[in-house]
Amino acid sequence: MGIPDFKLEKTVVQRRVDQMTAEGVTFKTGVNVGVDLTGDELMGEFDAVVLTGGCTIPRDLPVPGRELDGVHFAMDFLTQQNRLNAGEHIPDAERISAEGKRVVILGGGDTGSDCLGTSHRQGAEIVYQCELLSEPPTDRSENNPWPLWPMILRTSSSQEEGGVRDYDVLTTHFSGRNGSVEKLHAVRVNWGAPDASGRPSLERLEGSEFELTPISYCWRWALCIRRGKGFWSSLASRWMGAAMCRRTRTR
Repeated sequence: MGIPDFKLEKTVVQRRVDQMTAEGVTFKTGVNVGVDLTGDELMGEFDAVVLTGGCTIPRDLPVPGRELDGVHFAMDFLTQQNRLNAGEHIPDAERISAEGKRVVILGGGDTGSDCLGTSHRQGAEIVYQCELLSEPPTDRSENNPWPLWPMILRTSSSQEEGGVRDYDVLTTHFSGRNGSVEKLHAVRVNWGAPDASGRPSLERLEGSEFELTPISYCWRWALCIRRGKGFWSSLASRWMGAAMCRRTRTR
């Protein structure tokens, strides 16, 4: 589980599991759906199947220098800290620590915020959180009315603790020496009018290249399902998704 203990103590999770068990819910762990149990078997036994698993398959960042030591996925970083908190011994050679280091987090969402708070608690010297998208407005825009999810600027408790937030940043490559990362190279971007697909166009700003000297926690998550409008409100398919297992189109 990647949610940090400072946000959700695992004793609280266990209390909820115990309560749901007492209410009649059966938890079956260690089951690989699609291998140990087929979809047909599930549909033969149940009226509906809801996919609610967290995303544990990272989406890599295909840029030069990605393979350098010191560039990590968020899930590796976060789950390792939870394992340490639980008393598990992790060899020093495998430890991912931000203590005394300059850290860059790529991504401005909840996972990036969790990395920020964890880096603070490990004693990072300074933490930068870089986001490819532009800084959101403080209020809803005209094309983001209720009941759509409000795309507005939010500040998490981890961000209130410190760190530098930056927007419109595109990572171009990493560089280093002797197999270890030393610099992150990036460029500023400008988001223009939507293209034929309806997505805003991205333009690199000439002369805006810059460097940071961190270790980097790169978080990129593969979302599990993508379906069109109306799918999630219909029981006809008998397959539904929620949270990280759900991704819908807005157009």
